Amino acid sequence: MPTVRGLFAALLGPRVSPGWINALAALASAGLILFTAWRWSREERRGDGDSSGLMFAAALAVSLLVTPHLYTYDLALMLLVMLLMFNSPRWLNDAAWRRTLTVAAAILYAPLYPLLFLHGASYLLVPVLLVFALSGPGPAVREPA
Repeated sequence: MPTVRGLFAALLGPRVSPGWINALAALASAGLILFTAWRWSREERRGDGDSSGLMFAAALAVSLLVTPHLYTYDLALMLLVMLLMFNSPRWLNDAAWRRTLTVAAAILYAPLYPLLFLHGASYLLVPVLLVFALSGPGPAVREPA
């Protein structure tokens, strides 16, 4: 599954006991949740109202990553994440961020995606989902002059 636990199970499964995999997944999941909460809190203290949609999108992507079971149709929620990110002021002003998200979206919804699930390699989507999960508000973007 394209979750944190699925990634650890695929990479460490034959060599590490399920208990350790679950512990690693729990620690990584807690870290992602705490990091997202910290960034959201920091953005609220800045007082910039433009970032709430981005932080909601990042929190939704994190919730998909840390869930124990994620079915293929659950990734439809990533469309909401993408719409929120593509409609943000940062999308208009940050070309590098825009390119990164465009490539991640293309990979996520490319024809390769069903093949990954068919062959049990959907854990390879975790890095793509991490791009969305960790790409909430970044450095302040200047308005074009």
